[in-house]
Amino acid sequence: MVRRPRIEPGYDPVAEYRRIVEMGVLADNGSGVPQDYAEEARLYRKAAEQGNAEAQNNLGIAYATGWGVPQDYAEAIRWYRKAAEQDNTDAQNNLGILYHNGWGVPQDYAESARWYRKAAEQGNADAQNNLGILYDNGWGVPQDYAEAARWYHKAADQGHAWAQTHIGYMCQGGLGVPQDDIRAARWYRKAANQGHDVAQTLIGSMYSNGAGVPQDDTKAARWYRKAAEQGNVAAQNNLGVAYAKGRGVPQDYAEAMRLYRKAAEQDVAEAQTEIGVLYENGLGVPQAHAEAARWYRKAADQGYQGAIDKLNLLLGREKPQEFPANSAQRSDMRVEDDRLRVALGKLEAMVGLAPVKEQIRSIVNRVRANERRRATSGQIPPVLSLHLVFTGNPGTGKTTVARLVGEIYAALGLLQKGHVKEVARADLVGGYIGQTAIKTTEKVREALDGILFIDEAYTLAGDENDFGQEAIASLLKEMEDKRDRLAVIVAGYPQPMRRFIAANPGLESRFTRYIEFPDYNAEELLQIFATRCTEGHIELGVEARERASQIITWMHSSRDENFGNARDIRTLFERTMEQQAARLSHDEAADASTLLPEDIFDPRPKATTDLPSALAKLDRLIGLQPVKEEVRNLVSLMQAQERRRKAGLPVPAVSIHLVFMGNPGTGKTTVARLIGEIYAALGLLRKGHFVEVDRAPLVAQYVGQTAIKTAERVREALDGVLFIDEAYALAREGAQGGDFGQEAIETLLKEMEDKRDRLAVIVAGYTQPMQRFIGANPGLQSRFTRIIQFPDYSSDELVQVFVGLCRRDRLVLQPGTTERIVAIVGSLYAHRGENFGNAREIRTLYERTLERQARRLAQSSTASPTDLLPDDIAVTGQPTV
Repeated sequence: MVRRPRIEPGYDPVAEYRRIVEMGVLADNGSGVPQDYAEEARLYRKAAEQGNAEAQNNLGIAYATGWGVPQDYAEAIRWYRKAAEQDNTDAQNNLGILYHNGWGVPQDYAESARWYRKAAEQGNADAQNNLGILYDNGWGVPQDYAEAARWYHKAADQGHAWAQTHIGYMCQGGLGVPQDDIRAARWYRKAANQGHDVAQTLIGSMYSNGAGVPQDDTKAARWYRKAAEQGNVAAQNNLGVAYAKGRGVPQDYAEAMRLYRKAAEQDVAEAQTEIGVLYENGLGVPQAHAEAARWYRKAADQGYQGAIDKLNLLLGREKPQEFPANSAQRSDMRVEDDRLRVALGKLEAMVGLAPVKEQIRSIVNRVRANERRRATSGQIPPVLSLHLVFTGNPGTGKTTVARLVGEIYAALGLLQKGHVKEVARADLVGGYIGQTAIKTTEKVREALDGILFIDEAYTLAGDENDFGQEAIASLLKEMEDKRDRLAVIVAGYPQPMRRFIAANPGLESRFTRYIEFPDYNAEELLQIFATRCTEGHIELGVEARERASQIITWMHSSRDENFGNARDIRTLFERTMEQQAARLSHDEAADASTLLPEDIFDPRPKATTDLPSALAKLDRLIGLQPVKEEVRNLVSLMQAQERRRKAGLPVPAVSIHLVFMGNPGTGKTTVARLIGEIYAALGLLRKGHFVEVDRAPLVAQYVGQTAIKTAERVREALDGVLFIDEAYALAREGAQGGDFGQEAIETLLKEMEDKRDRLAVIVAGYTQPMQRFIGANPGLQSRFTRIIQFPDYSSDELVQVFVGLCRRDRLVLQPGTTERIVAIVGSLYAHRGENFGNAREIRTLYERTLERQARRLAQSSTASPTDLLPDDIAVTGQPTV
């Protein structure tokens, strides 16, 4: 029986120590000196006290095993630590074993992982295998089959038999590596040839089932025998089956009974059940139902379903059922069990998808419960629908899981083959009347005894004149006619799929189970990338992994409705391989099995402005000192957040939305544009572009349109800044239910939440109205927590604005002009009212000045167009002369 080796805290016992101790300085190696553990320990102590790391490790072994000294784990740990601190990898591994098993210390898998890793990274094969075990089971580290496989591979390549066995099983089950029975058999054989009994049992099972090797019962029995002679109870049971069935060995019930008993004494439920079968049918022993029931009960008490079924049948019938001596029934049952374990193992090995896995397990449990109900009470359980609806975004594993569902259905006996026929609309719908039914029926025929998988199934539901409706009608008929031989899985985006099923009563009655495929999070996407590397035997170093993490985190945070999840990660991996290939082409000595940080393809758009340049633009703005200080404080905060993130520290969320308050012409729009550049340079926004709106582009005139308009403006601003000027106009005071500004605010708040990693919103306006606007809405108040106050310009600053405009246009201020500018601007400033436009007024003054200069130039062909005279300066409110 193909069964995974049990991996438990006590997996690596004293036998591992014995191997080292027996290499002690006084071991009998032909020198004629008898082995003396006490003398060994004394000599080890002498060397250990002089700082010899190997002796310290061996003395620790002596204390751990009690050979030559009283067993004392505390003393063992003390000596192991001394050696481990000198980077003795055996001691580091041994410390890991003690923490792994809780020997002499509280069991602590995280501490165990730390010591294993120290030794594993220095090439210690035992530690590499043990670290793989921790990742395999999620003990002290996140469960990660790809990482487990990577460490198993390292140890297996050094000839470590347990690691070879583990990697063989992972190949067989597709756990962290591609499913490959041939590779699995190769690894099992490597370990088996070293005398590893578990590997011998597993390679025997592969020969028995013809998995990865030609089916050969004789070779299977030979390998079972090798393992059975070492006391492997699974091999004893399987060899017993071979003798009972005459598979690969002469049929011999007495020998089968002998082997079964060996395994049964170790509480192997399958062997106890087989003994019951022999007694029930009088095979090799006198027929004895009471004895059969006793053995069935032993296995049933362990929860073994096969024994429970047989016990109930035995106690519930008058005449014993004839046992088919030459039947392969038991072996077939084992093959089905193994197929189910492998298929479920592949499902569990998939990254993420927790709700999907839970749903599939519930289907399996339902089928098993129905079988048990049928076997124990004769009840006919309700028919279980095999049809499923998969909903989710692209790249979330729907097609892969559909294939696994096929394997699971076949292993459960629900489908004869379990293959998957994948189709789309074009495969089912014809171009003229009558063709669609033929095409649909043909695809159903190809899928019989397996699964018909229809991707984007909602595309079949066109209008009443579309042939897609004919495909649906034909499909419903075939599902009814072939209900015992066909499972249909329809898949696509969540909302279109639900509308598609709900719109047709026939579909709604047949598709009753929905499985939602969630998007992957950034950590899961990184794990998928790492798995691709492992499958390609590519080493993803710490620095390269960190760079990949940064890029994938950005990809996830900037995703839109077209994001491809794992599909996009596959593309990232392929582009990375191309970049590595380009690097290798210029360096023949470079290691092709290792990824460097610069190999990781970076799809992030390059910032058009770097941070120093963007801040320099801010600094060049006239005045606005409080604003500049606030912006620099914000930049410093974001930079500190990034440093905390890189250091692995918690990073509290910081809103990037802003409120700009101030009078007109104080630079709010200009600074908002620079904020976009700064955010892009900091990596907070993908583009940093600027979309400016007011009430009109957001609010519509009738119900339903406002949300659409607002969402459209948000879409334009994605990965940049949405700047809403006079934002308080969205919430008109005294407005009744007919005003749709409130709908715009609610839509904006939802979009800010849904697109929080891709959008910065800056609302701006007069101080008092903005304070009332933000304060009156809790949703706005919670999202806009940073307010920047824009002060009015002083008279001197306004003069600088005017002079700056002149310099921009290369105008030369002639004598007396500057004084004229100061006087006029000073007068404007002195007589300013509450609606004074600050820099806006100065731009108006400048434009009128250019008009006066133009009129003067038109009257003189010799006047210089670059000269600006005192009389050119317009007086505010004065008509152009």
